[in-house]
Amino acid sequence: MAAANGCGPRRLPEKIKQSLTTQQQPLTTTNMKRISIISLTILAFVGLMATNARAQNPRFKSCSSSGPNSSGDLQACFDISGLGQTPTTITASTTATAIYGCVNGGGQCPNAANKSSSSGTVSASGTFTPDKNGRASGCLTLSPPPPITSFHCPGGQTMVLISVTYNSPITLSAPNGATCTTGGGTVNNFPNCP
Repeated sequence: MAAANGCGPRRLPEKIKQSLTTQQQPLTTTNMKRISIISLTILAFVGLMATNARAQNPRFKSCSSSGPNSSGDLQACFDISGLGQTPTTITASTTATAIYGCVNGGGQCPNAANKSSSSGTVSASGTFTPDKNGRASGCLTLSPPPPITSFHCPGGQTMVLISVTYNSPITLSAPNGATCTTGGGTVNNFPNCP
């Protein structure tokens, strides 16, 4: 007899009753094919991911420098592989010392006291897109440290870059820590300036 408050035994809905009594279907050839295709797809995807991860291991094949030119700029060039298809930022850096001075209209340095030396770290960066083999090459331009802001030339004279020296080594670096070093260089545009 059921209690008046409805707390007696209850009947399960028909759909739940059917699912509890239905037996699991045996694996058929069609089900086996589906499982095989899904498994192979997952394995292929995992293998592709592992190959792509290995391919993105940047390493420099070579690097070199040229210059500086009469403007005082130095080119740091490189060849890097192992980039996969990911654009990569390469940075070149070193320390440099630039000497600025004043010259008159005839290109002469009238007073040896009209010079200023400026030193510091110089760097240049660029983002390079690899070719289909995961390789990129290019050059970065390093420029001399600027003159100190308080240095000015008297009337009738022009400020010029007398010389610049880029110290060795110049280091090229990739985000994963790969590096390559090359030599520095010097240019003296006004060797007759005292």
